Amino acid sequence: MGFKSERVIHEIHLQNPEEVISDLLLTNDDKWIITVGTAPGLLDCIRLWDFKKKKLSFTFERAHDGNISGLTLSNDNMLLISRSSTTFKIWDLSHSRCALTIHKAHRGEILSLALMSDNRFMITGSMDKTIKVWDLEAKKSVKTILNAHSATVIAFLFIKNDQTFISGSEDRSIKIWSFRDYKATHVFTQAHNSTISLLQLTKDDQTLISAADTTIRVWDLKKKILLHSFDQAHHYTINRILLTRDNKFIISGSDDKSIKIWDLTEKLNTVTFSQAHGNQINSIMITADSKYMISGGLDGSIRVWDLFQKRSILHYEDAADESIKRFFLMNNEQYLAIVCDGSL
Repeated sequence: MGFKSERVIHEIHLQNPEEVISDLLLTNDDKWIITVGTAPGLLDCIRLWDFKKKKLSFTFERAHDGNISGLTLSNDNMLLISRSSTTFKIWDLSHSRCALTIHKAHRGEILSLALMSDNRFMITGSMDKTIKVWDLEAKKSVKTILNAHSATVIAFLFIKNDQTFISGSEDRSIKIWSFRDYKATHVFTQAHNSTISLLQLTKDDQTLISAADTTIRVWDLKKKILLHSFDQAHHYTINRILLTRDNKFIISGSDDKSIKIWDLTEKLNTVTFSQAHGNQINSIMITADSKYMISGGLDGSIRVWDLFQKRSILHYEDAADESIKRFFLMNNEQYLAIVCDGSL
């Protein structure tokens, strides 16, 4: 990790002073920063910024008829999927065009979406309790799983072989699905006591981490059993979970202003940063070498943590005037791009 000062090297200024940046993505090659812009009385736009040249490259004006609620980027950086209410659009970034628009993809708002690694198929989950499978080459839905859950489908994960996917729901269950026949091969009923919104997989696809409310649970996907439950892991709602690259530790951030580290082998909490920020934790990231952690909070600050020394080594107290929503490490972890309430 190379950034060691609080110096801002570049700030994006938008032509419309009322435009707010509501979301941000970074392509895997660090070439493009993708932002969603929202302004009063105008339809949301999607902008592509050239990181090296530090300038706007292209804008998809009036990208949706309503507010854009989420962005998903394909692994090869070729496709961008945006969703708004019951509509999703697929954008061909190499040709700067909209490749596909599906209106009324569901009867309820689309809240979850996952793209297969080869970009051929996509799955969507909705408030209408259904899961749909989309063939992106044929540009149509090939399967609708009615009543996939008894409540809103919140979270998705594809297992690496693309033959299995996992869903989490407001109905408190986790389901494992076969992509071959679109049937649930296993159901963890009452997996949590509240809505399941956070799912993470270990690199070997053998262990699933889920979080709901204040609880973190660890599941063995091969044996289909609960391995461990970290009950009351935090005092308030858990907003973020992630695994270290060696899959030995879980890191969680919460509304209670704390960040905690959990040892998966010993099944215990090893580190607690009790007042990590002045308000709820919105974002957490770990560097590639797992030596450092970066966190962002509702208080507009960013902290860099040394995970070996178990302490904060940098504090960007005024990183943003308002809440830090999301950030990304760029250019071999030399730079940090952040999006807050209104700017980048």
